[in-house]
Amino acid sequence: MVIGRSRTAATVGVLIGSVAAALVACGVESVDSGSTGGVDDSSTGGEGGAGGADDGGARTCPAGITVLLSDYTATQIALSSIEGETRSASFLSTASTETAGLAFALSGDVALPSSAPPSGQIVLLDRFGTNVITWADPKTGEVLRQLPVGTGFESNPQDYLEVGSGRAFVTRHSPNADAGAEEFDGGSDVLVIDTEEPAIVGRIPLPPAGDIPARPARMVRLGDEVIVSLARVAADWTSTAEAELVGLSIEDEEIAWRHTLTGLKSCGRPTLSPDGSRFAVACSGAMNTDGEIDALDQSALVLFDAKKRPLREVARYTAEDIAGEPIQGRVAFASEELVLLSTHTAYGGSTHNRWLAYDLEQGTTTELLEAPPDDQGEGRGLVFTSTTCFPGCSDVCLMADGANAVLQRVRIDDDGSLELLEPIQVETKVGMPPRGIGLR
Repeated sequence: MVIGRSRTAATVGVLIGSVAAALVACGVESVDSGSTGGVDDSSTGGEGGAGGADDGGARTCPAGITVLLSDYTATQIALSSIEGETRSASFLSTASTETAGLAFALSGDVALPSSAPPSGQIVLLDRFGTNVITWADPKTGEVLRQLPVGTGFESNPQDYLEVGSGRAFVTRHSPNADAGAEEFDGGSDVLVIDTEEPAIVGRIPLPPAGDIPARPARMVRLGDEVIVSLARVAADWTSTAEAELVGLSIEDEEIAWRHTLTGLKSCGRPTLSPDGSRFAVACSGAMNTDGEIDALDQSALVLFDAKKRPLREVARYTAEDIAGEPIQGRVAFASEELVLLSTHTAYGGSTHNRWLAYDLEQGTTTELLEAPPDDQGEGRGLVFTSTTCFPGCSDVCLMADGANAVLQRVRIDDDGSLELLEPIQVETKVGMPPRGIGLR
């Protein structure tokens, strides 16, 4: 199916992600042994990320993708190719404690790193209620080690980024009102991890905005620094401050610079353009407890010069002009001038998630898909989530579609035309929907 429906946009905005609620884990039926375990991707590509080379080195193509499947009470991890074909339908799951060597069983609230670990290992972040990092061998499915990062409180880890051999940063979203009981328990910070031991070896505290904690979310590496997105939501979730980007020195393990995203709230991870010269940040706006965005003008897509310090904003595209409604805090570059993103819609609302392609140069939006309503005809909330593209490695972009329980796929042809491909059901026995995509 070739896509051709577009709308013109006059101005530009930023895409930003919102933090999902944490849920309690329970068991999930195991998938048959014929589709479990790891895969050997040694012939399909190198380690590291695709696109703008997060580590500042040469661009390499990922070996494949990790797919997070979840019904928010249980989790299953699958391994697929970069074009979505399933390689291992049940690499790990909530039910695999005994067979995989898990000391801490996976809950229903698991996240994937936003950058491919250069170590080549599969890394999982078990968030609220568990607070554990898990490392697994992609070839055997064996759990290699686990590390609790709660340090006495619900730390809610959000992202993991390897910054050197045996060393990684981990963002912890939650503050700790009773810090001081044990080492590294400050909260709302970035932990420094020895990934081989494994152990917590350091902590980088992040500044609050008055009485509103930093709430760090996702990270990206640019050369010798890491950029962290701060969501800045109050401890009682009733107010949100302007979002901020913070640059961390990898060598010094301290803040090198700060940049406020003026007028914008709840912003997601900086995403590098294919040539690494720019990065984009998407913002959804402050959200109430029903998942509704308070003000549309807080939602936008912003482009920055990746090489300049202090940061220089080179373009801003409002959510109004991109979509006519708020956008999620996730964005993917399909090419230098084409980005893919999804709208932000409330659970039980009157609108439905839409998957969009936005041309930065022409200012035009193409609608790729719209999520179906639920059985009552109401909105399903955030069901079009992670979108991943591999410019230079593949012309296919993938999107985790929780509404239809498939990976949606679109091909970007050389002439810029868009063609929806047949979606892929990642696994067919348990049937949990995909919620996230990570590179490996």
